[in-house]
Amino acid sequence: MKPNDGMTVNGNTLRISGELGPDNESPFDEATRKLLASHENPLVVDLSGVHYVASSYVRHIVTLAVEANRQGLRVVLVAERRTIRMLELGGLDKLDNVELVRAD
Repeated sequence: MKPNDGMTVNGNTLRISGELGPDNESPFDEATRKLLASHENPLVVDLSGVHYVASSYVRHIVTLAVEANRQGLRVVLVAERRTIRMLELGGLDKLDNVELVRAD
C-alpha cells in the first residue's frame, strides 16, 4: 500500500482508500475475513475513497459475498460509478445478497 492508502474495519464496515493493486491483496483478504467475523448485517464495503481497483479484486469481493450468503448476511458495496461498472461486469449485481450503491 502507498502511504495515503488505508484499509480499516470498524464493526460491519470495511472502509478503503487509495489503490487496490496487486500488492494489497493479502491485507484485503485479511480485512474481509475480519469483516465476516463481525457477523453483523449488512456487511458494508466502502470503496468510495478508492481511485484504482485491479480487476482481480472482483474475485475477492465475490468470495466475500458468497461466504456472507452462507452466513445469511447481506453485502452493501459503496463505490464510484466506474468501480460499480467493473463490479457489474464481474456479476456482483446478479447475487441476491449484494447491493451496489453509487457514491458519486
